[in-house]
Amino acid sequence: MSFIIASLVVSAILLAVFAALAHSRAGSSGVLIAAAAAMVFFLCISPALFFQSLLTVLIAAYASVRGRKPGFVVRGALVAVALGYVAMVLLALPGLHELARMRQDYPVVSLAERLSYEDEKTSARDSRANSEQRPLASAVEQQLQHSEDDIES
Repeated sequence: MSFIIASLVVSAILLAVFAALAHSRAGSSGVLIAAAAAMVFFLCISPALFFQSLLTVLIAAYASVRGRKPGFVVRGALVAVALGYVAMVLLALPGLHELARMRQDYPVVSLAERLSYEDEKTSARDSRANSEQRPLASAVEQQLQHSEDDIES
């Protein structure tokens, strides 16, 4: 969700930059150059921003060729924002439907119940090990003591 909000903020900033350029001496040619630079920059970052920039390039090119007023470029850039996000929603819908279907088919389930036998095995093994410890035979005890004495000397 934060990516969408950040994308909308960047779209608003781009729209403000394009509007300022359209009303400056640079006119629609300045918008064309700025939108082309934005298009290249956003190619791998955000499809919505890329598509918005691409549409703005086309609108600015048309405005440059036809000598349209700055208001036309600004309105066109605003339409480009709307179309960019509508296109991304339409492209994302099939994936969202697939994700919802997969969540139904494969719900998230805790493994605690399925792995509870591990705790039972471990506790049974520990209790068995504690109950099975018997005192060593005296001969074994003497041999161990002799081995320890040899190691220490």
